[in-house]
Amino acid sequence: MLKKVLHLSLWICIIGAFVVSLGFATNQQSKMPCNNFEINIDNNTDCYFVEQEDIKNMLMENGDSIINQPMANIDINKIEKLLYTNPWIKTVDAYTGINGTMRIEVQQREALVRIINEGGESYYIDRDGKPMLWSGQCTPVVPIFTGNIHEKYNIWYRTTVDEILKTDTLYAVTLLDDIFAMAKFISSNKMWTAQVAQVYVNENKEFEIIPVVGNHRILFGDATDMEEKFAKLEVFYREGLNKTDWNAYDTVNVKYKNQVVCSKIN
Repeated sequence: MLKKVLHLSLWICIIGAFVVSLGFATNQQSKMPCNNFEINIDNNTDCYFVEQEDIKNMLMENGDSIINQPMANIDINKIEKLLYTNPWIKTVDAYTGINGTMRIEVQQREALVRIINEGGESYYIDRDGKPMLWSGQCTPVVPIFTGNIHEKYNIWYRTTVDEILKTDTLYAVTLLDDIFAMAKFISSNKMWTAQVAQVYVNENKEFEIIPVVGNHRILFGDATDMEEKFAKLEVFYREGLNKTDWNAYDTVNVKYKNQVVCSKIN
């Protein structure tokens, strides 16, 4: 019995010493000044809308010097909220590490399609289906939609494609969901990624594809039966245009069910 009591007492002393040392280390860590902070930007493309200097400048302009501040005085939540105001940042994770180092992990939003509306305003829709501010800092290689597009960024930037699809009134008045769907399909296919650089929205709200190769224009119609239309177009490219001159046609029409209608250049 005495042996068990001594054994238990020994463990209590060990645990107590560990808790005290841990508390001391934590206290010392909180008093330690921040002597370095690291910024890592997660980006799946070669196009950087946000760079490390941009983040440092945001912090400095907001008065968050970070360097030389005690680790305990650094307001992590404030820093994250500040960085979320950047229109090109998707997620932020800020945390303090050991030896006076603070780390900021940033994930950048990724543009899926660029829109130039009828007023000449340029903006993107990202891969999550949300409008994203245009930036002159870099130019991502994405399809461009132009023409009779009424939607302005400052009106639609808070609205996602998912919200449009779930709301009948929004679905009836905007093309953003159709533009997103077509751009997503194009980006998922190597052939169309290489061949489709620009899509024009005509006065009937129908899509006209301007291909990279060939002088023809593809009359696509609206976004209904999109996969079927692209499949017909692919068959025509592989079996039809391979037997003739790619520049022999001025229009290729895939609007109609089960047919491709071509118009030759006179």
